[in-house]
Amino acid sequence: MIGWLSLLACTGPGEGPGEGPGEGPGPNTAPPGPPGPEPTDPGTSELLGVSCDLTDNPLRARCAVSLSSPGPVTVALEAPGVPPRSFHSPDRVLRHDILAWGLVPETPYTWSVGARQGTITTGALPADLARASVITTGTAWGFDAVLYPLACEPTSYFTLIDGQGRIVWFEPNDVFFDQTMTGYEWSQGSLSVLSLRSTRFLEQHVSGQILLDLRGGVELEHKLHHDADRWGRHRYLLHEYPLGDGRNVDGIDVFDDDQLVGTFDLADAFEIVGGGPGDWSHANGLNVTDSGEIILSLLNFDTILGIDGDPASPTFLQLSWHAVGSGDGLPEPDYVPVAGVGQGFSGQHNASRHGDELWVFDNTGDGARSRALRMQMDHVAGTLEAVDWWWFDHQCSNQGGALPIEGGVLATCANRNDVWAFRDGERRPDWTLKAGCDGGGISGLDITRAIPVFIE
Repeated sequence: MIGWLSLLACTGPGEGPGEGPGEGPGPNTAPPGPPGPEPTDPGTSELLGVSCDLTDNPLRARCAVSLSSPGPVTVALEAPGVPPRSFHSPDRVLRHDILAWGLVPETPYTWSVGARQGTITTGALPADLARASVITTGTAWGFDAVLYPLACEPTSYFTLIDGQGRIVWFEPNDVFFDQTMTGYEWSQGSLSVLSLRSTRFLEQHVSGQILLDLRGGVELEHKLHHDADRWGRHRYLLHEYPLGDGRNVDGIDVFDDDQLVGTFDLADAFEIVGGGPGDWSHANGLNVTDSGEIILSLLNFDTILGIDGDPASPTFLQLSWHAVGSGDGLPEPDYVPVAGVGQGFSGQHNASRHGDELWVFDNTGDGARSRALRMQMDHVAGTLEAVDWWWFDHQCSNQGGALPIEGGVLATCANRNDVWAFRDGERRPDWTLKAGCDGGGISGLDITRAIPVFIE
């Protein structure tokens, strides 16, 4: 008889804990660390049977656990020299089907569920992915792995790379790698990868199961580009449409599963004046906070918007505020930079809000170098004050990332496929990652940003 059983559970792809209004970390907010197991269950459920076997993916396993009475289960996996993994299924049911993922290739693991133990040995990476060059320096912290796309002929993959440079998860993808102005995102709450190109949006669970597949001409009216995000069951897709005079204007489609529930149109919030043929505002980044606020980056105006993204709110898809990083921003901003050295931003990517802090990757930087930038929002004075920043050694004019992790930032220079993790107050990175395949990428640009991931 046992009172508690052991695994980290995906009790089935779909809604994950802590994703939705007022609950847990948002899709881009890295929590202090993976949650621990729940308190020991006082029950006396007996373990009737357990088996753990590899799936058709060499780095994933499934464990089937049967109990004599309904109860939760935790499965633990350990191997010499690699981080232990624990997967918890909290549901009080008789039978659990638990996915174990984020495992190191070609490694014998001991799994345990209560007093039961067994072994599985992970397989090798596919030959094309095994040829990837992955280089790390230093010691990583604040995440278990980072999401990193790799275009390896003849197949392109999303991968998770751990702090020691090992690929611990992969899934083929033909969406992000299709053309330029494509994008991707990680949802910690649903344990899924979101990817898009102009005529398709795809979301896949870490199990490989497709959670949502939207296609142009069917569910999608507008051309998608650059970015997407997820909050609870809602997906937020960045799009553009032509005005008819040669200019394109940006907007956001919000889906509840495959049902369109709202559209934000930039032309409803601002007068579309000026600009020549092409992309009027060039929205290049979209992030949804854990309270459901959409943070939208507009490259051409050095401007960031805050939009109510909660479909249950009476002000759903109304503009809440906008902030400018330079004098070329959109008129009548709610937030402007304070005066001083290092203040302001331009040519930014990957804007996100965390409480009263606004983060961007400042591509222009000082003209010679780009930086990850953290700013404090003063709601009374209407100002943005840069409180910390971290420089790369070079300028990163295309894409980039600035995502907070516990005690620092995970910064990405897309031009060079460089990922650097800086600690607060430090000017040089404690950990770096650089990866690539001989197949090359999209116009020489393989990556938009690395994203911190917790394996749970």
